[in-house]
Amino acid sequence: MLSSILWNDFSLTYRLEYTCSNCHFVCHPDKEVRKAQYTMLTESGVVIEEPDGTRRSVSPEEAKEYIKSMPPKRRKLYESIPEEI
Repeated sequence: MLSSILWNDFSLTYRLEYTCSNCHFVCHPDKEVRKAQYTMLTESGVVIEEPDGTRRSVSPEEAKEYIKSMPPKRRKLYESIPEEI
């Protein structure tokens, strides 16, 4: 996902493209290390934030169930859901 930021500095406008930055967790010259780090990143779990602000680490399956149990108005913030809900 690419997004843009525009800011002004001494009347000059700069454009900055950014992504999630997870690539810096994976990037390594050794292919086996890269592969292991990619696997950790994609399969290690999810951090969810409770309504009171506390955070906890859960499995991807538990995170899906957590999002599924949210009221539609809140769930809409995290995923695309049909408008008729």
